[in-house]
Amino acid sequence: MIACGTIAATHILRAQVPTTLSEDALSFYQKAIGSIRPPLKAFVYKKSGELCNHQINADSLRQHFKKELTRERISGTDIEGILVLVMVKASLNTDEELKGLVMAISRGEIKIRKSENPSQAVPVNNSGNRLSSEAVEDLAQTRLQNLMKQKSQIALQTNPLFQRISGMEDAIINHLK
Repeated sequence: MIACGTIAATHILRAQVPTTLSEDALSFYQKAIGSIRPPLKAFVYKKSGELCNHQINADSLRQHFKKELTRERISGTDIEGILVLVMVKASLNTDEELKGLVMAISRGEIKIRKSENPSQAVPVNNSGNRLSSEAVEDLAQTRLQNLMKQKSQIALQTNPLFQRISGMEDAIINHLK
């Protein structure tokens, strides 16, 4: 099992995400997240968590956020700023999941389902039977590919959004305080 994990990790480390998040968007997130109002910060964390394993469409998210944030009296570029924050956080969440999966593979500790006692967690299928090491490796590889695809999709949607608010970051942060 360790040898398989090592082989998988070798392939994973060579894999690249075709489109990455802009450094400016990441910098905006890091600057804003610590200073925005706590309810908005909670909103960013909640919405980014909901995006996990979903196709992301910035236009539909924008419409949804406009409806949801009207009671917070947030509109215009501030909604765009929040949308960027949510998308960047979703990308960071994907990074963490990707990192955890790569580390689990490299240590040979791939777990498909968690049990109440982590020391007893083993890969299982829907019927509760142990999966073969090949099946576990296939599942892990598929998950890695999906995570890299999701990360790229997030970047493709986030980078143009950030370009729209570029130059207005400080004003947006001030409005969200």
